[in-house]
Amino acid sequence: MTTIPSTFTQALVRSVKKTPYTSQLITKIQKNRKTLGDTLFFDVLIRDVGHVDPTLYPPKDLETLLLLIQKIESQDTPNRVHQAVLIFYLFLDYPLSLTNHESLANYYAEEVGIPTGYRELITGFWYMDQIDFDNALLHLGHPEALPTYHDKIFASFIKTAASNNSSTSTPNSSAQILAYFTAKSPRLVSSETIEHYVDSLLEVSLFSALRFVRSVSPSIQPVLFRRIIMNTLSDPRSEVRKKNIWRLANLPLTDSESVLFKDYLLEISKEHPDTTVSSFAKDVLIVRSLHTGDVHTSKAISELPNPNPASTKPPRVEWNDITRGIKLSN
Repeated sequence: MTTIPSTFTQALVRSVKKTPYTSQLITKIQKNRKTLGDTLFFDVLIRDVGHVDPTLYPPKDLETLLLLIQKIESQDTPNRVHQAVLIFYLFLDYPLSLTNHESLANYYAEEVGIPTGYRELITGFWYMDQIDFDNALLHLGHPEALPTYHDKIFASFIKTAASNNSSTSTPNSSAQILAYFTAKSPRLVSSETIEHYVDSLLEVSLFSALRFVRSVSPSIQPVLFRRIIMNTLSDPRSEVRKKNIWRLANLPLTDSESVLFKDYLLEISKEHPDTTVSSFAKDVLIVRSLHTGDVHTSKAISELPNPNPASTKPPRVEWNDITRGIKLSN
């Protein structure tokens, strides 16, 4: 990468009559920061460079912008590209209307020699901070974009969905997570990210979620397996829930998974405060026991008392097509 004096960057900033940081843009950036858990991707990047206060962004005026650039460029870092990409990010804030319809960011990147992979990555992060995830995925999924900050990317999808909905995940956020995972095959680290990825897989396929759980560390498989069961039973969408409950009852499980499956469903059917969920757990246990030829267990489960007898009778899954003609016997 070409080393260019900081005066070049400052001169480039001064060559534009106005900064892009109007009160409207500043308000938008601050709002987006809050939506993304009080941390923009810019904040993460600038902390990696050195001791630069992230609250300098967004700059309130030209002098603050120049100060921010000066602090970025004065950091002692072995890889100068890490400083250059932060300047590149700032220049992405400049609309073409301020720069004679030429991209200031691209001009700077060409002059400094920022590699394509870094440009695509930072442009993707910039779009993430704009809460424009569709465009972000186009750049983050670029073949030359170097994968990094996977947990932050996943968290951004989830936090944004949560800020717009009462639930913690939506089909759209799930599609974005799956699209990114498919493009980059990231190694997931945090338990929260792994759990959200399982939730996203459940939106597409119960079997895919189970397959992924089997691929992770054995130490966390039981937690994720229980998550699959509970999320399936408590899905607020009635038709989706009924469809997945049928699939849940017929999952091809290993012996150890079958034991965990039975124990957890028994626990839910006996103790869960929501009678709808406990009733569905009971239904799944009965049908699975019938399918595996364990009639004795089916009968015992069918006779379990309602954990909340005072409540109204909960809705049940219609198993007529499955259980027609089958009689429980001693």
